[in-house]
Order: sequence, then C-alpha cells, then structure tokens
Amino acid sequence: MNNKKFCTLLALLLIASGMKMQAQEFHRRASLRDPLFLDTTSGVFHEIYDFWQQYEYAQFLDYGQMSDPQYKPTNYDFWADSEIEDYGDPNSIIQCNLLPFYSYEEYFMGVIKRNDTLYELQTAFFDDFPSPKQLLGIFTIPLVRTTDGFKLVNKLTINKRSFCKKQIGWITYYYPSTYHFDEQAANTAVLRLSAFAEEFGVDGMEPVEYYLFENKTEMFHYFGIDGSCYDFYTAETVVPYGNSKIGKNKICYTKGGESKIHEFIHLMLKSVSNGQRFSWFEEGVCCYFGEHVLQTKEWHFDKLKVFLNDNPQIDLSVDLIEAYVDADGRFTHDSTQSVIKYKRPYSDVYSNYGYDIQMVICEMLYKKGGMDLVKRMLFETPNDKALYDSLEQLLGIKREQVNQVIKGYLEETY
Repeated sequence: MNNKKFCTLLALLLIASGMKMQAQEFHRRASLRDPLFLDTTSGVFHEIYDFWQQYEYAQFLDYGQMSDPQYKPTNYDFWADSEIEDYGDPNSIIQCNLLPFYSYEEYFMGVIKRNDTLYELQTAFFDDFPSPKQLLGIFTIPLVRTTDGFKLVNKLTINKRSFCKKQIGWITYYYPSTYHFDEQAANTAVLRLSAFAEEFGVDGMEPVEYYLFENKTEMFHYFGIDGSCYDFYTAETVVPYGNSKIGKNKICYTKGGESKIHEFIHLMLKSVSNGQRFSWFEEGVCCYFGEHVLQTKEWHFDKLKVFLNDNPQIDLSVDLIEAYVDADGRFTHDSTQSVIKYKRPYSDVYSNYGYDIQMVICEMLYKKGGMDLVKRMLFETPNDKALYDSLEQLLGIKREQVNQVIKGYLEETY
C-alpha cells in the first residue's frame, strides 16, 4: 500500500471514529434519568421517550445544515403539519431560547396524559459553565397522537387560544387577559413602521402576529419553558426582551413592546433579503430606527461611553462585536488570558454593546448618505468579517482608525 492510499484510509478511519464518538456522546447526554417515583413501565412512556430521543438525534444530525436556507431539516418530520404551516420552522421557539439544547446534559422528567390524544413531556437541561449543574431551562412540550404515531406541537399553539386579540393594520396582537394593551402606543408604532418602510423602499407588508407578555418569565411560561436561568437579571429592573425568530412572521415582546418597531424591522429585512442573513450591522439598523430594550439611542450611547471608558483594553479595530473574557470577567483580545475557549459579545445586564457599536456606525452612515448608504452597508457586507472593508469603502475609515474614530465620535457627539 503506497503512502497516499494509507493516508486516505487513515483519514477515513479517523473521521469514522470521530463520528462514532460524537454519536456516543450524544446518547450519553440523552440517556434516561430515572428519578424517584417515575413509573417507566408504561408502554406509552417509552413510546414517547423513544420518539423524543429520535427527534433530538435528528436535530443533532441536521445542525450542520442549518445555515443553508434551502435545506429542509429532517426533524420537521416529528412535528404536526399544522405547526410547519403556521411557524415555518416549528423548532423556532425551542431553538431561539436554547440552541443547541440537545448538546447539554438532560434530565428527562416524565410524561403526562392530558386527554385521549394529547400528551405532554417535560425535560430539563443543564450546563456546567459557569457553575456545575446550572439550569438552562425546563421544557414542557405537547404531543398529539395521530394514525402515524406521535407529533410535536408548540405550547404557544395551545395557549394562544385563550389570548385576547387586537387587529391594527397588518398586525394581529395576541396577549393574555391580564396584560394591559396600549392601543395608542401600538397605533403610533405602526405609523412609524410605515414611514420607515417607505424610506427604506419596501412596498406592502405581510401579516404579522405579535405576542405581548408582562415579562420574560410569563412569556417563557406560555412558550412551555419554565425555570430558565435567563429570566432574571437585576432585583430592581425587569429587563425587556423581544424576539422575531419564533416562527414565520411572528414576534414576541415583553411589556411596552407595542410601542417599538425593532423586531418588525428584522422581519422586513428578512423579507427583502429572501431569508438570507445579514451581517451584525443589521442589529445596528434595527436598534437605531426601532430602539433596543425599549430605550432611546441617547440612553444606549451614554451607556456605551461608560462601558468603553471602563474597559480601555477593548480595541474596536481588533473586533467590533466580541472578545475573550479573563479570570476577572474583563474583556481581552488575548486568547491566552481567557477563562473560556470562545469569545462572548460585549454586553452586561443593561445592554448588548455590540449592538450599540453597530448603531453608532448606522448613525454615521445615515448622516453622511441617508438611507441609501445604510442600505449599501447592509447589502454589500456579506458577513461580519467584511465589516471593516465596508467601513473603509463607505466611510473612508481604515481598520486601524476604527477604534479611535468610533470612540471619538461618541465623545464629541454625545
């Protein structure tokens, strides 16, 4: 056997070995935990548990293909047809809150029968970072029995039947009966969104479902997610939260969300790009024209100035979005000082400063060339790595100048 054939065979064996180890690791994580008093003798229990394991494994296999908008994941086969029709991606509520959940340690809690055709499984996921056995979330997921076996349903599908409903223009608002809906604020926001769409050059709006909740804990409850460690940030403040990735033309937001248009702009940009993802600059556009966490740009820029002054080691010419974190919790561009292997976005409990930095860039572009220049930045920046090239081309700022220019603009303007 010549060296070339030997190397090829060795490479194939290593790949096969790696895939086997991955599969073994997946099954280890998804193995059934048998807590006290959980009756696992039921045939229905094992039928549902096996079904859930197969769904998780399908997610595991499909994960590498998710960046391809033309790829239809095989895990869709586990969902009721009505969920695919209504959400587009029926996995979206689970994925946008815990992805990839199937790679974490799982504690399968059990199954309960609701009626002759409806069951619910409950399962929890844990991570060992930053502390051992940190709870990521407890999921309650309905299943309906069909002639072909079981099919998954989103908890929101069942809960929305009891929601109040309000139609304003092309937007249908859904909210629990305990939520105080601000119709005046919603009307004002719709007018603002129409004005933005006209300036951006979008003709016509697709129908949107907008779900509003008192806070994130209540929102997660109606999604079928309880006990999430991401629900609480500070004792004094309920931090606003919104998401436009919970399904086809669906938005969710916490109290006050009807007054803002951030998530609507995400949907609008998605429609004009045929579903293609933009660079991180998209968040700057949505924040600048549609606010972020219900706060004005001035509020964010003040926070950003304090954040950058408190972290002088951050060099925006090195990275506009994220950095490593050292043992003291401070950002660093030196990977050898990092306590974790990956970078994390510039953020704290008050704001995502990576968003705010992109908002500064958006304002600089808008002041120089109006919406046309903002659109060029959006459409001509293929990915985050190309942000520096776009800044040089559209604003004449070389990469080595970015840190000084952005910090200087903030100091001079705000």
